[in-house]
Amino acid sequence: MNKLILIVITCMVSQGCRQSDSAEPSSREEQQGSAQDGHAGEQFALMSAGDLVPVYEVRTVSGEVAILGPSQPITLLNLWATWCAPCRAEFPDLEALHQELSDEGLRLLAVDIDAESPETLNRVAEELGLTLTIARDTSGQIQTEFPSIGVPTSFLVSTSGELVRMWTGIIPEADYDFIKRYVRGAATN
Repeated sequence: MNKLILIVITCMVSQGCRQSDSAEPSSREEQQGSAQDGHAGEQFALMSAGDLVPVYEVRTVSGEVAILGPSQPITLLNLWATWCAPCRAEFPDLEALHQELSDEGLRLLAVDIDAESPETLNRVAEELGLTLTIARDTSGQIQTEFPSIGVPTSFLVSTSGELVRMWTGIIPEADYDFIKRYVRGAATN
C-alpha cells in the first residue's frame, strides 16, 4: 500500500497539477477546446514558440506593478498555486535560477493563480526561502492571457515579447541549461 501511495505522489510531482482529468493534448489543434478555468464554453489554444505574448500587468506582493510584453526584461513567467505540491517542489530550482541570472537580465515572475492574500504568499515565500518576484492575479486574467492545462506552467518570454518556450509541469532539469544559454546569449547580443 505504501508503495502505491509513493508511486501516485511521484506521478503527481513529475506531471504537475492539472486543471482537467484529460490527457495532455499533443498537437496545437488538439490543444484547442473548452477552457477548464471556470470560463465554460470559451475556446483557447496554448501558445507556441514565436507567438507574441499579450501585454500583461500584475501587482506583486510588494505592491509594485510588473509588466510582461515587448520592451520588458527576459522573463520566466511561472504560473503556480499554493495548494500545488509540484509548484512548491519546483521553487528551489527556480530560486537558484533567479539567484544565478537576475544580474544577467532574467526576471523570474511567479504568479499565483488563486489570488491568495499577500500575507499568505509572503508566508509561502518565507517558508521556501524565495527572493524571486511573486505576484497575485486577483482577476483571473493570467489564465485567459496565458492559457495552460495545469500548474505549474512556465513561459520564457524574450525582450521583444515573443514566447521562446513553454513548459507544462515542472521544468526538466536539462532545460535549465537552455534557459541559461538563452539569457547569456541575449546578454551578449
